[in-house]
Amino acid sequence: MAGDMSDPTPTLLRHRLLWFLGVGTVVFCVDITVLHLLTGPGGLSPFTARLVSLPIAASLGWMLHRKVTFADRQHRRITVQWPHYLMINVVSGTANYAIYVGLIGLFPWLREHLVLAVIPAAATGTLINFVSGNFWVFR
Repeated sequence: MAGDMSDPTPTLLRHRLLWFLGVGTVVFCVDITVLHLLTGPGGLSPFTARLVSLPIAASLGWMLHRKVTFADRQHRRITVQWPHYLMINVVSGTANYAIYVGLIGLFPWLREHLVLAVIPAAATGTLINFVSGNFWVFR
């Protein structure tokens, strides 16, 4: 029963969610740093730079989630797990990128404050990744 104190599932899920958000914070910081370096000193457009920063962040997220967030689970072989993670990231990355591009299109002033466009985009991607990671990729 879900409310039963002897059932470790709610506690484990909360614990896993906290680790997921902690790892996500690290990944977010890497994502923003790469984006900033590519758009500033690198001279790339915010759209092209995001197409580079997003896969870097996703790869780091997979490695950290495998080692930290879902460390208590028996892992499938990397050759099986990595393609599943990539499939999920196509979905979450598409949503993430579409929100990012849409916000910049709607609010051109965000070109000067890219982090404000990344926050809601990354939050959407994080939600998709947590649900699918917890129930499919890292099961």
